[in-house]
Amino acid sequence: MSRAQSIIGRPAPTDVSPCNRGGERAGSREIVGRCQTAGPRLAHWLLACVLTVCASGAAAEGPYAELRWGVVQLDPLTGKGGAGNLSWISTAPSGSAVDAEIAHDDPMSFGAEAGLRGIFGTPLAVSLAVDTFRTESQGAQLSLFGEDVPAGITSLDLNRDELAARHVDFDSRVSLLSVNGYYEFEKDDLKLFVGLGYGLAFIGNADMAAGPMFHIGARYEIKPLGYVAVRVSRFQCEGPLHQATGLKFDDFKYNSLTLSFGIDL
Repeated sequence: MSRAQSIIGRPAPTDVSPCNRGGERAGSREIVGRCQTAGPRLAHWLLACVLTVCASGAAAEGPYAELRWGVVQLDPLTGKGGAGNLSWISTAPSGSAVDAEIAHDDPMSFGAEAGLRGIFGTPLAVSLAVDTFRTESQGAQLSLFGEDVPAGITSLDLNRDELAARHVDFDSRVSLLSVNGYYEFEKDDLKLFVGLGYGLAFIGNADMAAGPMFHIGARYEIKPLGYVAVRVSRFQCEGPLHQATGLKFDDFKYNSLTLSFGIDL
């Protein structure tokens, strides 16, 4: 029997915790984004930003809209949990602790953005955006700690197929709704920009995660057709993030590189 088989002995049972209201198998739910910063205060903040964007229309030079495609690079998910809460690690002593690191492939992303430039005659712009992508895990690296952990199974590497065979799924559909502000530096038809934003990440059927965004990029005007733009963005949500397998991750962070095509309305 392999070391993997000695630790993972059976498929995960039905999870009826608050994180899995639908009664799905433990591990089939994606990351539950219960970020500490999410909640009513964040909803009120986003609502205020949306109202500000709408109210700025009369004092802006013009609206714009764009579609974008890109690639996302996720930071490895690192976290821990108690083996007593991880039913899919069947032979680990209930009093032991588990450290985990989950690596993902770099998924493709798709998004759209609409906003206003030239707020009150300044180089400022504001926008609302939505981006979506699906993560696919490469595997999981697990380490077991505790006095009762049997010798020889203190660490475990599971690839994607081994996780799938045991109904443990770290894949996730991520949809990010964000409010952003930019400052543009003009040089003829080329505009450089930096930006800050705040986003809500809806991950699977789980609760939302929330955190700041940072942008830097360039936009080139192609008159009269519109413009093309390239940007690098960073999203950060500090945890803990509770996951349906019983693990609690430290954070959820990623970088993205996107190519946009847009028009001035």
